[in-house]
Amino acid sequence: MDTTIADAVCAYDSPKLACVVFPTAETLKQLDALACRKDKVKGGLTIIVNPQWTTRGSQLISDFGIGPWRAANEAKAGSFKRAFCLRSVRIRGDEARVWYSRAAELDFKAGKRAAAAAAAAAEQGSENEREEQAAGGGTSPRPTGPWNVFLVTATGSMAASSRLISSGDSEPSYSELEALLRDKGNVATKGWLERAQSEARFLKDSL
Repeated sequence: MDTTIADAVCAYDSPKLACVVFPTAETLKQLDALACRKDKVKGGLTIIVNPQWTTRGSQLISDFGIGPWRAANEAKAGSFKRAFCLRSVRIRGDEARVWYSRAAELDFKAGKRAAAAAAAAAEQGSENEREEQAAGGGTSPRPTGPWNVFLVTATGSMAASSRLISSGDSEPSYSELEALLRDKGNVATKGWLERAQSEARFLKDSL
């Protein structure tokens, strides 16, 4: 990798393992060449951490170029299998965490988690739901898939709690997250004045 560029792209390369941190669209060609070399080695593996490109939303100019070059570059980037994801989103004053695990996906597909969840629900579900309803928080869904969305609620200047508000088999889009937080969020469901006050508190605590 070119260490003279401004982006902090770092690479580790050994005979069987390669790891690239903060890869960018500009370094995709080198990353692809590195991965191809590892593919030719028995047991070879290439790991990328925190890629800096995005294919979400409607970009006027894609990180991967235009036309056939964009399609080819997106295909290269998409050839890597996602193993783990934890990203933060903030929409209309509400903060959420989107969490995914490849291991969890394999477990759900094998039906291991479903059986355990059913047994736990039969034993403790009714009691937990009564406690949540008594506290005024309603009921929280149980994980039903590898993609989970947690609503984050500040409990102090440096503390926060979270609760599961959505779970499924596919990654939620921005519009889906927006609709979810509009329905179940702490701030998005309030009026514009309360949202403005919440944003002011957030900015103050962030300084």
